[in-house]
Amino acid sequence: MKRTLSSAMLALGAALAGCQAPYALSTTAPFVHVVVFKAKPNVPAASVEDLLRDMRDALSAVPPVKGIWVGKPAPTKTPERSFVIDDYEVGLLVVVRDQQGLDDYLNDPRHVEFVKKHGGNFDVRVIDFTPNPSAVPTAAP
Repeated sequence: MKRTLSSAMLALGAALAGCQAPYALSTTAPFVHVVVFKAKPNVPAASVEDLLRDMRDALSAVPPVKGIWVGKPAPTKTPERSFVIDDYEVGLLVVVRDQQGLDDYLNDPRHVEFVKKHGGNFDVRVIDFTPNPSAVPTAAP
């Protein structure tokens, strides 16, 4: 049992060592922009795939973007986790350097065109936040 646990801990350590955490060891915090898209009634299903494609192709190319993640709801809602929100079609997470980076992103022609193209098909909820730098773990000496 002891050998199995040690082997498992070594495997876990090796796996974690390969993880990329661009901000986890930083003393500065990024600015995070989260948008949840819910299709309006009678919007064709193809609009969701078009939205995802434009997020990946157009929004990821905007210069202030340091990281972007897009996807559909994860299947994590269960009776025990009824608080999980899953009544949306697409989630978007964008990381920029700071408030000015967000302003530059929002005013970039690619983002403006994206909003014009998709804004009529989706209701959105937006959450912007800056992680608390003091809550970010620092690297061991």
